[in-house]
Amino acid sequence: MNNVELERTFLAKYLPKDLKSFPSKEIIDIYLLMDTEGSKMRLRKTGNDYEITKKEMIDEKDASRQMESTIKLTKEEFEELAKISDKKIHKIRYYYNFNEIKAEVDIF
Repeated sequence: MNNVELERTFLAKYLPKDLKSFPSKEIIDIYLLMDTEGSKMRLRKTGNDYEITKKEMIDEKDASRQMESTIKLTKEEFEELAKISDKKIHKIRYYYNFNEIKAEVDIF
């Protein structure tokens, strides 16, 4: 499946006091490729869901515009591919309502 992703990332100065009361999910990302042209390839585990995703920049002048291709994996495929890299990130993603906008807040 290919999607165009528009993403803006910010480093928060503080976290909302009620953040932990919002829905969340645990995510494990394992990065396999990150090149200077903006391509990224990663494995992701979310609960019992496993996938591999490749992101490529659409416009080198605008890093927020990326083409994303994702393939579902089995647990066994994920575990085998995970042996390729030790670049692992563990985070909790909260789905926070901010001024009528759904924001995703990742805590590493």
